[in-house]
Amino acid sequence: MDLVTDDPGSFRDPANAVIYFDGRVLRGLDARAASDFSTFSATKSFERLSDSGKIIATRQLRDDEVPAEVAGRFSAVLEHQRVPFISYPYEWSFSMLRDAGALHLEILLACLEDGVSMKDGYSFNLQFQGVKPVFIDIGSFEPVPAGPWIGYRQFCQTILYPLMLEAHLDIPFQRTLLGHLDGITPGEMNHLLRGTS
Repeated sequence: MDLVTDDPGSFRDPANAVIYFDGRVLRGLDARAASDFSTFSATKSFERLSDSGKIIATRQLRDDEVPAEVAGRFSAVLEHQRVPFISYPYEWSFSMLRDAGALHLEILLACLEDGVSMKDGYSFNLQFQGVKPVFIDIGSFEPVPAGPWIGYRQFCQTILYPLMLEAHLDIPFQRTLLGHLDGITPGEMNHLLRGTS
């Protein structure tokens, strides 16, 4: 029997879960997340971003393709291209975090044109394929809700503020992100930037 392993880092969004099975990367979706994926996968932005490698290659499995060990747990199951080497934002260089942040915003802007947004702005939703960033959290996409972007604070805390820390204060961000996986709070950043121009 092949081992099914739930990714321990896949806990922030209870609507979907990343599962490793027999060398494959699967994502189980609850009913709402399955509906959100169906909406997103029908957009031009999904096609463009997938074809360009800016979001991880993903396909929805037919019921007869879902492994028996996973079947019945979710409303839908996706399969993602496997990223050969997993790295974390606290291991990245300044330019890597900058490029990942720029890609995150590029994807968000492209999706907004199709009425789709992202649930969060977490730096851990990105990986690198060689030297290029790729967005991996396909479960993050949803139809645009009312109000401002819900992921803005998280984007600032885990991408923008760490970049500002290094760019304006010459303090490498890596140790801060390693010790604070949720990033730098606005209050902490305000305190750190006091007296700078």
